[in-house]
Amino acid sequence: MVLAGASGLLMLACSSAHAEPVEQPNPGPTAMSEARLAALDAEFARRVREGEAAGYAYIIARNGQIMHSGAAGVRTLGGPAMSENTLFRIASMTKPVTSVAVLRLVEQGKLSLDDPVADFLPEIDAMQVRQPDGSTRPPARPIRVRDLLTHLSGIGYRFDEETALGREYVVAAPYERAASLEEAVAMIGQRDLFFDPGSRFLYSYGLDVAGRLIEVVTGVTFDAFLRAEIFDPLAMHDTGFLVPPEKRERLATVYGKNDDANLSPRRGDVFGDPLNPATWPSGGAGLISTPRDYIRFAMMLENGGSLEGVQVLSPASLNLMTADHMPRALREKVAGTPLEAMGLGLGVAVTLAPQQGGTLSGRGDFGWGGYYDTQFFVSPEYGIAAVIMTQYEKSPDEPDRDTLETFKTLTLAAVVR
Repeated sequence: MVLAGASGLLMLACSSAHAEPVEQPNPGPTAMSEARLAALDAEFARRVREGEAAGYAYIIARNGQIMHSGAAGVRTLGGPAMSENTLFRIASMTKPVTSVAVLRLVEQGKLSLDDPVADFLPEIDAMQVRQPDGSTRPPARPIRVRDLLTHLSGIGYRFDEETALGREYVVAAPYERAASLEEAVAMIGQRDLFFDPGSRFLYSYGLDVAGRLIEVVTGVTFDAFLRAEIFDPLAMHDTGFLVPPEKRERLATVYGKNDDANLSPRRGDVFGDPLNPATWPSGGAGLISTPRDYIRFAMMLENGGSLEGVQVLSPASLNLMTADHMPRALREKVAGTPLEAMGLGLGVAVTLAPQQGGTLSGRGDFGWGGYYDTQFFVSPEYGIAAVIMTQYEKSPDEPDRDTLETFKTLTLAAVVR
């Protein structure tokens, strides 16, 4: 039974698990070119003028110090200016946060990445592999915790309209139909798997299942666990799954392009409505945050798991999170594709071979992006943690946006040794 609501129960369950204070190391070099950062500002101001987005907000840190922040455009057309404390739907940038929460439990000995998920969530044990002829069979091995964080579980997602099984996931619609995280995972558990766990990569509800796993292991609600273990220790006071009434004017509007190629408002509720208290906390896509908050999370990761005297993860856990977890057999299958230069971290993508990419990168760079074009990356080689956010929902026939590539290139070009 999950313990919910009462702060006393939360404190009891988490009293041995809070982020611990640590001695802060001396910061390294922090030099960056002001002229090149000005070029970054000019580029995103141009994109706003030309109607690519209503606005952008971004922050860049190097070796523990905020080096640059900027904003262009507005939160909503005709409304207030964009700023670093604007609230954004960060969608899949929730996934690295959930992964850090899982690793907190691994550090405490409450969970192993190799644990079968069904040991904690029996509803997952019933999932079968769908065969090409429509029949089903038991999976070759159980779904393990690490499979949830790397999208190797065989679980599907909400965007596949091309296959019969994909359409079943779309119709299930847990974001719209489930009343709780427990109910959402139960609905997911009623679907079939696309493949044997560990044999393929498929973007999935895995991190949502991981959020429910955290509830069962800790006995506290997922959102309360994140608050106590990550958000409060890092002073991320504007990050959560719901926007309270007093903060709603700071929430940016989601836009897309209409038939005339002009910006047009979108509902922004693909992963649940952040204004509805009945929305369940999605560990895969549900968080609302600000650049000011999320840069603190990214700086913690860049600093080996700690920030300003608060340790959220050990350096060993951070190394585990940003290692390549792609199985050798799967690595052989992606030879010659863009994935060849990338590794599967826990909730993040990791750069293995920067020379094979088309943008400036360092070996071991990692990060993730969100559905509405929010992005972050960390470059340990150059000491950079950087976040950029906008709110744009592209249509299926639009090309992928290059926000991250441009932002990362202009950021790393500004690094001075």
